[in-house]
Amino acid sequence: MQHIELYWKDFWGWFWNDEFWLPKGMSFKDFQNKPGVYYPKTNDLGNMITVAICLTFARLLYERAIFKVAPMNFKQAHLRKRPEENLTLEHQYNLNKQPSDEKVSTLAFKLHWSTRSVQRWFRKRRNANKPSILNKLTESTWRCIFYLIAFSFGVGILLQSPWLWDNLHCFSNYPFQSLWPSVFYYYILEGGFYISLVFTLLRDVRRKDFVEQIVHHLATLGLIIFSYVTNLVRIGTLVLALCDISDVFLEAGKSLHYVKFQKSADLMFVLFAVVFFLSRVVAFPVVVIHTAYVKSMWLAKPYPGYYVFNALLLVLQILNIMWAATIFRMAIDMKRKGKVEKDGRSGTEESLDDEDE
Repeated sequence: MQHIELYWKDFWGWFWNDEFWLPKGMSFKDFQNKPGVYYPKTNDLGNMITVAICLTFARLLYERAIFKVAPMNFKQAHLRKRPEENLTLEHQYNLNKQPSDEKVSTLAFKLHWSTRSVQRWFRKRRNANKPSILNKLTESTWRCIFYLIAFSFGVGILLQSPWLWDNLHCFSNYPFQSLWPSVFYYYILEGGFYISLVFTLLRDVRRKDFVEQIVHHLATLGLIIFSYVTNLVRIGTLVLALCDISDVFLEAGKSLHYVKFQKSADLMFVLFAVVFFLSRVVAFPVVVIHTAYVKSMWLAKPYPGYYVFNALLLVLQILNIMWAATIFRMAIDMKRKGKVEKDGRSGTEESLDDEDE
């Protein structure tokens, strides 16, 4: 056990190499706390794991509470019924979940069923593995509540910060910038949330942009951890606030869609599209990337960690542009059909009327 502990300390020390992560001539040993001055420590990352565990349990309790108070039609939708057992159809389902019309006719002839009965069996079988409306509602409302709280907390910090009004303050006297207690809690909360998303990855609703969401979560978590340890928390707060605000409207729109408040959902998705464009397509590159890539070099020379940080920011921006294109297509569909039927960024969303489909 002691051998493993020593190996871990050696690896941890090797990974957080001064010459790689900090500007030339700087060292993590220089981050010595003084009266009234506190610098980030790698040991603080353990607090994020603790918060992640607490958030995961809180979410489970929240889901139970929602299920207890949910109307009966939502509970019935939650309890999906599998179709009658049929080995022939089950075998075909494992080969192809959506067989062709020709294959359906062949199966109907073999089983002495009507083609409509075979099609209905496959629809029910597919729906048996889908998350229910109640699953989606609890996930969206949980995320909406968190993003709203986190964004409000972040804005409260930023309104008092000098780096919101003059972005050059993000790197003035870097890395010897005292960590505000409020920024510490903000980072621990956000880091814990994104770690909790990793914990619940396999049980969360899987949508069409699943891979993009994984890349986004990992890139965001990497930015949170890296920017905290290297004391890039000032610009980090800008990143977190800009990412959280659009997600509040997205998750609120989904929640309203699931409870069939369609007009309110349509309005919320319009607001989401506008806020997403302004915060992630316009403000993110202008405020964050320009500050991190250009303005930071007015005060320091490039170093390896500088390139890692900017590479992660570019990954997020590429995803933002991809999602913006999807949202644009969704807006065109909304104008043509008169309402939002699908969340184009996150895959097909079903309504209560789709339960038999």
